[in-house]
Amino acid sequence: MRIYIMKVLPILALLISARCSFAVNLYDGAKPPDGLYFLSNLSHYKSAENRNVTETLRLTYYDSLFVGTVLLPVGGLSVKNPDNTNTTATGVGNLTLGVGSFLPINKDNQYNKKFNILPMIFVQFPTRSGFGGNQFGISPQIYFHKITDTDTYALDVAAKYSYKFRDRDSKVKLGSELSLESVIGFNINDRMKLGPAVNWMRREKTQIGGAVIPNTDDSIVSGGLNFLVAVSSVNMEFTYMRDVYTKRTEKGNFFQFRMMFNIWDK
Repeated sequence: MRIYIMKVLPILALLISARCSFAVNLYDGAKPPDGLYFLSNLSHYKSAENRNVTETLRLTYYDSLFVGTVLLPVGGLSVKNPDNTNTTATGVGNLTLGVGSFLPINKDNQYNKKFNILPMIFVQFPTRSGFGGNQFGISPQIYFHKITDTDTYALDVAAKYSYKFRDRDSKVKLGSELSLESVIGFNINDRMKLGPAVNWMRREKTQIGGAVIPNTDDSIVSGGLNFLVAVSSVNMEFTYMRDVYTKRTEKGNFFQFRMMFNIWDK
């Protein structure tokens, strides 16, 4: 068993590192006009142990209260092994499909532009790429969005739970994750918002071949800044997060640049 674990350790390191999730963005829980939207998320995470660069392409469709989305990450990552060598992987990550519905929380049984609640469920499908592994996953998530009547600030909060099934190639079953993410943006002018972001994540122990691997659980608390600018019909968002507490891993820095624009009006 020990020999088998040593063989899959580089694979395990890649799978864990590839899970670096995005911070919640401003207006993630907001209801835009019905139509089809394209989003591009370029992210970079760097610590002493690993480096992860990912471009995630996303299409999201809004129709009344319904939301449907598809995500496909493309990128590469590098993880430092105990012997100071590096294990790397590049390619296409796992395909993710998500569906959800805004809650009809106002008296007109329609979405409320000033306050929205959006529960969603995401299912991950393996592409068998070294970047994503050969595993299915499921992630229920709920988003809260609040904007003041005077549009002085906007607040977005997300709670996410992620469950991964066993990788059919490596026999690795990643520990489940629970995260709480929040961001608040204060008006600079009618096109710009700036504010703080805080994230917390807890990860359970990983299993290999049914055996629980000690010291593979983790907790991370991150803080940073978010800057949003709207140019014509395109929203651009810059996020910086710094790990301020980690249970077992080195602290790292997370950078993200996101663009969102409408490609079809219903």
